[in-house]
Amino acid sequence: MVRNFNVSTTAAFVVAGSGQPVAKHGNRAMSSSSGSADVLEEIGATIELNPKQVEQCLSETGFAFMFAQTFHPSMKFAAIPRKELGIRTFLTF
Repeated sequence: MVRNFNVSTTAAFVVAGSGQPVAKHGNRAMSSSSGSADVLEEIGATIELNPKQVEQCLSETGFAFMFAQTFHPSMKFAAIPRKELGIRTFLTF
């Protein structure tokens, strides 16, 4: 049984589908069972894109994903403590 649902990624698809460009920033799951990166990988998307590739995706499709670990590499040091806390933090929202 699925206990939680990645709403932000789904909402981003809905908004992009309506014609409004969406540039979504996200990561792997930290305080839930699936993060935006997990969802996108599951459907076959390449998530580790450089800024130029993100710009191209946004221009061509109206949707682009900016993987947090690629765009903010120093935050990788926060990943383990965040996961160990097991609760939402200001970094989760």
